[in-house]
Amino acid sequence: MSEIKTFAFEKSDFAKIKEYRFGQNWPAVYIIEDGKEIYIGETTSIHSRCQQHYDKPNRKKLEKIHIITDDEFNKSAALDIESRLIQFMIADQKFVLQNGNSGLRGHNYFDKEKYEAKFEIAWENLREKGLVINSLSDLFKYSPYKSLNEDQFFVAGKIYKDIKDNVSNAYIINGKPGTGKTILATYLFKYLKEKDETKHLNIGLVVPMSSLRQTIKKVFSKIKHGYRTKRCCTAKI
Repeated sequence: MSEIKTFAFEKSDFAKIKEYRFGQNWPAVYIIEDGKEIYIGETTSIHSRCQQHYDKPNRKKLEKIHIITDDEFNKSAALDIESRLIQFMIADQKFVLQNGNSGLRGHNYFDKEKYEAKFEIAWENLREKGLVINSLSDLFKYSPYKSLNEDQFFVAGKIYKDIKDNVSNAYIINGKPGTGKTILATYLFKYLKEKDETKHLNIGLVVPMSSLRQTIKKVFSKIKHGYRTKRCCTAKI
């Protein structure tokens, strides 16, 4: 049965985490937060990972850690649930995420459907704890943290490489509504601004539909070191 256990994110509580039955040598997903900012991760030793995070100034200022785990967890399930939490919590907009954007990718593994059901239960438990606002069905879909499929990941990597190498090129991404064109665009926005080789660039996204433009503006406003938007049809970094 999945459970969410909460501890103070203080060195004095790390011994309690070590004694917790899932505190060492077991896959777990964790949320560290201070009511405003949040960091989401996964590990097979939550006690060791806490000590590593505590040495980082932007993590040390966080106040609580919520550990999500299960008697049936494995590494693949933990990675999948971490990815889902990042996607949905950025869309939920209660917190500003400290996580970087390394390119979340969904993957198949044994009994995945069972863990998807466990995630839905965990999400409702997070709502009861006041850590998320919306139900899963209410979340909008344009998060730059959303998992990319293989085609999207390939295109994103190719565009990034051309820009990094100063290769001038034009790409046409064609697809029916709902095939992930906007997700790819928002992902690239954030990815390019987090990479040392491209973060100095001015990047514009032309969004002709005002409703979609406002949605993307809202999404970007909840990302740490967020994005500025122009009044016309451009969201600009």
